[in-house]
Amino acid sequence: MGSEMGGAASTESEQESDRRTVRRAMRIGLWVWPAFMVLDVYMCFVAYPSARFSLFVTLRVAVELVFVAVYRASLRLNASAKRLFAWLNVTFGIVAIGISLMAIDLGGIRSPYMHGISVVALIRAALVPTHWRRSLRSYGRIGLAFPLVMAIGALVDVERRRFGPASVQPMD
Repeated sequence: MGSEMGGAASTESEQESDRRTVRRAMRIGLWVWPAFMVLDVYMCFVAYPSARFSLFVTLRVAVELVFVAVYRASLRLNASAKRLFAWLNVTFGIVAIGISLMAIDLGGIRSPYMHGISVVALIRAALVPTHWRRSLRSYGRIGLAFPLVMAIGALVDVERRRFGPASVQPMD
């Protein structure tokens, strides 16, 4: 992975190898991301009937379009491997933010969707073989997506706050 290592890939074969890595990750994402819509249906209509299913559909479609765009860019022979890897990392970050936004309607900070962040990091690790030090920023963005979205959500939407004076019950 010449580009992911921090330097420019020096040969055509390294460039093509990097493009194949991005292409493979995006191709798998194109199938895996929408497949979780089945879980969204269950969560929105059975487990959390007050959840806005339209939000889930919108986020799934928006992120799927990002997958398509990066996949199509990876097909170009003149595509910079360094730029493709940057977009690959952005895509995984967007996926983590999308999952975090969905979690707001599914219990907020206690949402079962918080485990999806671990799945995103695991999939990235399996599909993009790089040294952990070189991927640390990407994993940091993935891992911080959930707590940051929850913190911003708590500040913005006072009605949905789970912690505060109203949630404290006196002990009898």
